Amino acid sequence: MKWVKALLGLAVIGGFVAGVWYIRENKIKDLPILGDVSVPVEVEEGLEVPLVLLTPLDSGGSEVGKVATLVVADNVNVGGKTVIKQGSVARAKVSRSREGTLIGTVTNQPARLEIELLDVKATDGRNIKLRAHAPGEPFSFTQANTSPDGQLKIADAVADPEAQKFLSALANQIVSGGKLSPEDREKAETQLKDMAKRYGLESTHKFLSSKDSGAQKAVGLTDVLESVSRGDLKGLAGEKAVLAIKAAGEIVDIGSGIDQTLRNMFKGSNIHAKVGTKVNAYAAEKVRVTVPKQRP
Repeated sequence: MKWVKALLGLAVIGGFVAGVWYIRENKIKDLPILGDVSVPVEVEEGLEVPLVLLTPLDSGGSEVGKVATLVVADNVNVGGKTVIKQGSVARAKVSRSREGTLIGTVTNQPARLEIELLDVKATDGRNIKLRAHAPGEPFSFTQANTSPDGQLKIADAVADPEAQKFLSALANQIVSGGKLSPEDREKAETQLKDMAKRYGLESTHKFLSSKDSGAQKAVGLTDVLESVSRGDLKGLAGEKAVLAIKAAGEIVDIGSGIDQTLRNMFKGSNIHAKVGTKVNAYAAEKVRVTVPKQRP
């Protein structure tokens, strides 16, 4: 029996050696034979997390305590490894909301709109607490950081009355959260791509030109705009979700330049943080995130 056990032992050792040789010869050193498929990464307090607003907010109109949804605008990397993915959802809540009035302006009580940043999902699913630039302070929306990024100037170049009517209707739909009329819905799919290219709506053009991955179903533009206006990403994720939000913001900007009602609203004494407004957030604590191991 001893010689049988000895032969079995030699066979096991021989098999192990042969396996190691095969792995080395075929250069598959990264097989997870020891379970080493992920690595820990230290996220330092103060790491910047660029966000865009998905929930539109208004001074006075948005109640204190209301939860707002934001989306990560770009991948957040540490040491070449992604710790927070583009398109990840972040949360905040309204901490101050005061309507702007003529009397308030005279008595030095202008409109106020502030949010307390809460958290964001990391690559491994854990929540990372967020803060504004100054620890312990809220993020303040102002007339300056909520104003259109130059799109009102582009509005002056839109001379076609039909194009003006169409873009104004889209902008109103996004701001109000309502549905497009049947005729505007029909026009949207065929006209907006040409308008985006002609009038320099960069994010809108990228969104319309981007291809859906196999994991994402193709969604019509009008469906996307209507879902974004409700604070819903309609099954979109990552870059596609961020582009959809930025596209909605661009359309509101150019539409407010065309539509006098919208123009007056955005130039009024109140603060309107529309879909796509940029919010700079920062990690509020040091935390360890586990990310997938990257193969060479």
